[in-house]
Amino acid sequence: MPTISFSRFKRYWKDHPGLTGLIFGVIGFVATAALSELIGGIISGWLVDVLYPWLIRSTSTANWLLFVGFVITLGAVALLTIRLIIPSIQSNTAPTISTRNAFVLASSYYKLESYLQLLHKVDDLLRQSLVKGRNEESLREFIDKFYITVFRQYGIDKLMGGDILLIDEESSNWLFGWHAAPGKPGTNKRFFIGPENQRDETKPRGTSGMVFLENKPRIVQIFDRQRGITDDPDFHYFNQEEDQRAAIPESSFVSIPMHWRDNVIGVITLHSNQLNTFSQDDLPHFQHMADKVGDALALHGRIKFTE
Repeated sequence: MPTISFSRFKRYWKDHPGLTGLIFGVIGFVATAALSELIGGIISGWLVDVLYPWLIRSTSTANWLLFVGFVITLGAVALLTIRLIIPSIQSNTAPTISTRNAFVLASSYYKLESYLQLLHKVDDLLRQSLVKGRNEESLREFIDKFYITVFRQYGIDKLMGGDILLIDEESSNWLFGWHAAPGKPGTNKRFFIGPENQRDETKPRGTSGMVFLENKPRIVQIFDRQRGITDDPDFHYFNQEEDQRAAIPESSFVSIPMHWRDNVIGVITLHSNQLNTFSQDDLPHFQHMADKVGDALALHGRIKFTE
């Protein structure tokens, strides 16, 4: 006879917290509503059939005082219960099955679904570009549509640009700005990715260079756009001597490595005009999308590898 394994249930809960929490939240909500209806019906019947007739028959001052005392006592017990239970719930960090948690988990599940839909759109864009032909023109069209699609998903009031940086074919020690988001000026910045013993102050690694070398995405908050003050110690402020007032156009950006067959082939960035647009929870989703761009770069012949 089959048995229900508690460990298996815990593992499923851990693997699918959003869906499981939503299901149990809905079940808890329905059960609570049903129990409230049942208890409410019993109390309502007692008030109508027992208490009210008793009050009508017995209108002495003693009975009224007894009734008022009962109501006050009931209210005091309710307040005491709330004061004892609510702090313990707030201090309990373990997940609880409740309607509130169900709505929070449902919101997280919806956010995940929106990312999956975005990834599906990017897949469609890549297939369409490959049908048109494996060439640089189709590749650039795909990347333009990729940026536009991501901007619409995140909000065009927040995202304001982006760049794709690739290894310089003439000097493999450098990343250069190969392509920018449509309608935005591309970067002429170069980031050194060569050996450390060949580096000096004229060869900045910068955030994107470190993302390429470490193969880890980074989120950068820019606190002072005029002076280039950020929360990333590797960020390099390219201040042009001919224009000392040149300010950084964005307030935050995310820099993500792109892959092809487990190799890092470049870096893609997304820029925002607001602080805290990106979060650590976003990074796995952005990594999937960055790798789609890596697929496009390789499949359209922009990136070549020797077998």
